[in-house]
Amino acid sequence: MKRSWALVVVLSAGMLAGPVRAAEVPMPDETEVARAVGEQIDGTDVCVAPKHLPGFDEDGHAVLANTQAYSGPDTRRQIDTLVRLKYATTGEQPNTNGTPWQTLTLTEAGREVFGWNVGRPGRLCYAKRKLHDIALYTPPVERGGFWIVRVVYHWVAVQPTAWSKPLLEAGLLDRDAGTIAAPRRASAALVLTQRGWKDESWFGYPTATKD
Repeated sequence: MKRSWALVVVLSAGMLAGPVRAAEVPMPDETEVARAVGEQIDGTDVCVAPKHLPGFDEDGHAVLANTQAYSGPDTRRQIDTLVRLKYATTGEQPNTNGTPWQTLTLTEAGREVFGWNVGRPGRLCYAKRKLHDIALYTPPVERGGFWIVRVVYHWVAVQPTAWSKPLLEAGLLDRDAGTIAAPRRASAALVLTQRGWKDESWFGYPTATKD
């Protein structure tokens, strides 16, 4: 009887430890593994949320209350960088205690950068992922009726946006321009399907396929 295979979830680094019994299905070659991982990650966004910036409302406007969170040197540096790059302007808003609150408003250029994420803490997507190499992978292991191969790989950030360079140089993206292309480690779980090994770890628990 034809057996149906499906897709599985999420791999933690700790799952790589421990004994693995001999596989009863063919060991995939590295080309198969790289293809499956590349299909899942290549071209996906590389994003970061600057730690010290507020969320902007739908008008690209934020009020910086007079709190330590918005008066520290890291926040001041990020705000000053946004203003210097003409991504935002500062102003003041009256406050009932007599001390005005500082405001931060995105310019047209700033809205192009923060764009789709106004109304929430700023999250900047500044490059795309590209598989760099497969570091290691295990023989197939049967778990809950599914054959799984655990993979550790490296990816790099490619196609950085034009606006990301000055932000990288200013440290607003938690990396600098010299390290953006450095390989970064990640992991995945490949599951045997009727179409070969697939990485579906981002989509939830196993669901049987019909073909």
